[in-house]
Order: sequence, then structure tokens, then C-alpha cells
Amino acid sequence: MPTRRTEQIGDLLRAELSELLRREMQDPRVGFVTITEVIVSADLRNARVNVSCYGDEAAQAESMRALRGAAGFLRTEIGKRIRLRTTPQLNFQLDHSMEQAERVQRTLKSLAPELAASAARAEEEARKTQD
Repeated sequence: MPTRRTEQIGDLLRAELSELLRREMQDPRVGFVTITEVIVSADLRNARVNVSCYGDEAAQAESMRALRGAAGFLRTEIGKRIRLRTTPQLNFQLDHSMEQAERVQRTLKSLAPELAASAARAEEEARKTQD
């Protein structure tokens, strides 16, 4: 279970990594990447960085390859910016939660006409029972 300290460090790492990706990374393979969450281990030696990538699967794989290749550079830069006894090892993982949320949203939109019709029928029945 994450402690308050590990959550704070995770939030700080997320902010610094986002800034580094936006300003310092020159690799064109990275593409449009969003850091969704950073989970730091209890001993502060490892950090799992969940990343959401825009694009098809090939673009996502290329972005992940670039991020994993730049992990050493990013770790060094974080070590310069954040005062920690040890800078956590960065492990990048693709986060599919945005895709799942989009899929649920599409499903709900496709069901909207049926839900509206069902609500209208229920309202009609309620009026009939009141009369």
C-alpha cells in the first residue's frame, strides 16, 4: 500500500518527467505521450511510470521503445532536479485506461437512443397509471 511519502514522490516524479518530455526530449519517436501515473516502490528504488500514447499500435510501440531507451537520460536529469538519496529506476509501461474509457464512452453513446426510448416508455406508463 502506498504511503503518503511514496505518493508525494510519485507526483513529483510525474511532474518532472512531464516537463522533461515536453522541453528536453528531442527524440521524434516519442510522439504525443502523457504520463498518467508514477508508482514508487516502498524503498524508493523503482518507479513504474504509466504512459498513455496517442496513435496506432505501431506508433505506441515506437514511443515506448524511445522512452525505455531514454530512461537513463531521464533518470539522470531527475537526479539533478530532485534531491533524493537514490534516484528511482524508471520502468515505463503502456497505460490502456484511456482506450478503455473511450470504448465505454462509445458504447454509452450507441445506447443513448435506446435509453431515451426506454425512459419515454417508462414515463408514458407512469402517466397511464396515474390516470
